[in-house]
Amino acid sequence: MMPYVYGYEYCQIQGYLLSYFGLSSILWCAFIAHAISLTIFHQKDITLYEWKYLFIGFVLPLLTFLVLFDIKEYQISLGWCWIRQTGKVNEEFYIQIFYRMICYYIPLTIVLIYIFIQHFRVIAHIKRSEIFKMETRKLGQAMIMKLKLYPLVMIGCLFPVILIRLMSLRETPGWYFTLLGGIGIGLNGFFNSIIYGLTQEVKHELSRSIFKHKDNELLTIDDQSENILE
Repeated sequence: MMPYVYGYEYCQIQGYLLSYFGLSSILWCAFIAHAISLTIFHQKDITLYEWKYLFIGFVLPLLTFLVLFDIKEYQISLGWCWIRQTGKVNEEFYIQIFYRMICYYIPLTIVLIYIFIQHFRVIAHIKRSEIFKMETRKLGQAMIMKLKLYPLVMIGCLFPVILIRLMSLRETPGWYFTLLGGIGIGLNGFFNSIIYGLTQEVKHELSRSIFKHKDNELLTIDDQSENILE
């Protein structure tokens, strides 16, 4: 997070980075759900869609800077520099709410609905497929658990930020809400990496690395003991 308290330039950089990466991360969540559905239902090679994912996920969010033609600058808003929200309910207030919605909350809502629909379709398909027979039932259950956890983790991590923004429509939330929101956003990617990245192969490699490290430590201790005895 940019230290916006040190100057105007830092605040503007932070405001734009929040707008850009906030929208980009939401879009990539949708791409993951889309890639899963392509693989399960159509058996398509998702590498054919990589250029579309890259363009939509990294280029289109650049357009978030267009709001600056109207709001002119980002300002401090509940712990971050972003689209300022005035305390008075007037025309400017509704314009600021509108920009917040189109830059983050409307895409977030659409993507969450899309993820839930796609994941429920995939779960239903897995339960009807051959993989859910007795001999491979555990594998199917593990896949279903990951599909259920992914949207739940996303909602759980982003809920504090959404709650803060809703509360700010009436009053200024306490600093602890802002802290909780920052922690939630930071943990979203971490939890997703555990859900999808911590596969059996990764667990095996981690275990092998840990035990190899322990074996090396034991060998070093044995060598030192032999040197002392000599």
